[in-house]
Amino acid sequence: MVWISQKVKAKKSSLRKVKTDAVDAYQLCELYYKEEFEVHKQSGIQLLNLRLLTRQFESITDMYVQAKLQFQAVLDQVFPDYRGIFGDLYSKIPLLSLKKFSTSEITIKAGEAKLL
Repeated sequence: MVWISQKVKAKKSSLRKVKTDAVDAYQLCELYYKEEFEVHKQSGIQLLNLRLLTRQFESITDMYVQAKLQFQAVLDQVFPDYRGIFGDLYSKIPLLSLKKFSTSEITIKAGEAKLL
C-alpha cells in the first residue's frame, strides 16, 4: 500500500470522478513521477497504545485544569481576598484552612486567634 505524502496536491490534480481510464492512468503516472511517496507501515500495538495513553493524558489534564478554574471561580465568590493571603492555593495549608473554615460565617465566628 502506498501513501501519498501530499494529499492536497493530489486532490488539486485534475483526476475526474467520471470513469476515463486513459486520462486517469496518464494523470496517475504524472503524479507518481512528480510526487514523493512513502510506504505506509501499519502501526504496532505499542504505538497505538502510546497514542491512546497520550489522548487519555490530554483529556485528564484538561479536566484537571477545568476543575482548578471552577474551584478558583467559587473561591473568588466565597472568599474574594483568598488569593492574596496564600501564594499557592493548592498547597496543604490553604486547603486545610478551607476544610476547617469552609464558609465566611465560620471564619468570622472563629476569630483572628483561631485563624492564626
